[in-house]
Amino acid sequence: MNAVGTSDTSRQCDTRATSRPATFAGMIELLPDRIDKWIAQTPDRLCDRRTLYDYMDGAAEVYLVYAFAGLVVRKFRRSRGPSIVVELFDMTTSFDAFGVFTNGRDEDQPDAKIGQGAEHRPGLLTFWQDRYFVAVRVDAESVDRAADAAAAKLGRVIASAVATPGPLPEVLGYLPTDGLIAHSVRYVYRRDALNYHYDLGDRNPLHLGPHTQGVLATYRRDKARCYVLCVLYPTAALATKARRGFIDGFARGADRRGAAKIDADRWTAVATGGRLLAAALDSPTRAGALELAGEAIERFRIRRKKSSNKESRP
Repeated sequence: MNAVGTSDTSRQCDTRATSRPATFAGMIELLPDRIDKWIAQTPDRLCDRRTLYDYMDGAAEVYLVYAFAGLVVRKFRRSRGPSIVVELFDMTTSFDAFGVFTNGRDEDQPDAKIGQGAEHRPGLLTFWQDRYFVAVRVDAESVDRAADAAAAKLGRVIASAVATPGPLPEVLGYLPTDGLIAHSVRYVYRRDALNYHYDLGDRNPLHLGPHTQGVLATYRRDKARCYVLCVLYPTAALATKARRGFIDGFARGADRRGAAKIDADRWTAVATGGRLLAAALDSPTRAGALELAGEAIERFRIRRKKSSNKESRP
């Protein structure tokens, strides 16, 4: 998966449309009855937004911040050895499935090449495909090679059953590429999701919500780690309003170009261009912060000029 590559924005994404699952029956059809020597145990466990806490308690928050609609849990057992558990999450849209996947991704892990993006650690595979996020884990403290290989194979079977890839959020295309740590990209269109990775406080100065697309990424610039936050709004007026909110709530004292010193060695800068807001965070220099935010706005302007279509909405 190339998070900053060209994305298909032809399908609008309204994440307020937290629907019932694509039907639990349809989700169940995506799961095989066996994989190698592991045989599915019935019945499957089914969870919706009301019952997800009963299954995973505090961890449910991660999914409910996005447009979670339903979960099917299937356990596979063999005569001896560990079981394998599959969790198939219907996230309503591909944007939300991508968001949940990026929320927990380790920037140092390579792409496991399953579905549209995957991470495979010993005993745990996670990936996303279209509107689904999938976790496959070996239910044992000590993971043997056969079980781990079966978990990976199970993931490939499910990804193949889903088949159709889903579009990526348009906002990803506006991230600067120079210095980007590729697997650090987080899709965060709600305040709670953003604050998990970069805390902007209890309020919502950027007016994040279902009508926005937001992405946070880590960079290495000037031998330091810093961040870029890009938010795409339905209107330029709302982007301008969010810029004012960001300055008032987080970057007080910003100069006329939107740059402010946060502490002794950290600068932030915020800029807007049309419907896009770009904020550089934790830059070691004022010039570096302005450069990062400006690069994102310039990428937006260039792509808008090249596009012959009307602007799509978040």
